[in-house]
Amino acid sequence: MISDRHPLALGDGWGRFDLYDELLAQADMVLVAGSRIDVVSDANLGARFPKRIVQIDLDPGVIGLRRPPEVAVVGDAAAVLGALADELSPVRPVECWFDVSGFRQRKRAWMVEHAGPVLELIEDLRAAAPEDAIFVDDLTLVGYWMPLLFETYQPRTLIHPGTYGTLGYALPAAIGAKLACPKQAVVAISGDGGFMFTLQELATAVAEKLDLIVLVFNDNAYGAIKTFQDRMFRGRRIGTDLANPDFVKLGEAFGVHSARVEPKALGAAVRRALDKGGVWLIEIPFAPEGAPTMVPWMP
Repeated sequence: MISDRHPLALGDGWGRFDLYDELLAQADMVLVAGSRIDVVSDANLGARFPKRIVQIDLDPGVIGLRRPPEVAVVGDAAAVLGALADELSPVRPVECWFDVSGFRQRKRAWMVEHAGPVLELIEDLRAAAPEDAIFVDDLTLVGYWMPLLFETYQPRTLIHPGTYGTLGYALPAAIGAKLACPKQAVVAISGDGGFMFTLQELATAVAEKLDLIVLVFNDNAYGAIKTFQDRMFRGRRIGTDLANPDFVKLGEAFGVHSARVEPKALGAAVRRALDKGGVWLIEIPFAPEGAPTMVPWMP
């Protein structure tokens, strides 16, 4: 479903997709607030920005790092945008220069075609958790798609390792998020390969008596790397298939609630874990084929 909570929000556009060409072609100027225009976005969408750019950032070293701005403002983005809004407040409401509703409908159709079961799974996750739940994803198929497909309703509720390429990020980062925000539900999203990098941190979660949900999407491989090798090297593979443990038994050995569920049952499993509390390890066998395996950064 497309949320109506943020009627002007078009969602994240990172990756090698052409969804935003129509919008950028109509834009006279780009206002960049509190963003360093990361390398993945800049190599694609940034290259098609209008030449007129106004950039706002608290860090002067970020301004002009990737795209030269016509106007640079060093300051807190919230304060600068508030002052700008006061100066630009219209006497009467004006219509948006861009067909937001039409764009969002076209984007939705595109996502259904290209993400398929990944979109369904992410929407089930969204529906199962409170609006202020914090999701921390790793470098895995579902995690790669999260910035593009996942609806967020509050700041800092989707934490992504960005362009650092940090396998094993999700579990320790989720523990930190839960310690910092104990009243909010926290869900870690890992693949089987990335989870194996830092699985010992389950012991930390148990020792801290946290309420934490750890999802492990298991395709018994470094799935993105396998797909990349297939595309770039005509099916020649090395180091991509994994010999995994029984993740349910592994979780039980750490003393955490553990379960294995099919993708269609994931939403119900997350709701059950939220209701019961404690540390949960939920394994989901998930190895879609075709378009969904083409993660956003892959050429």
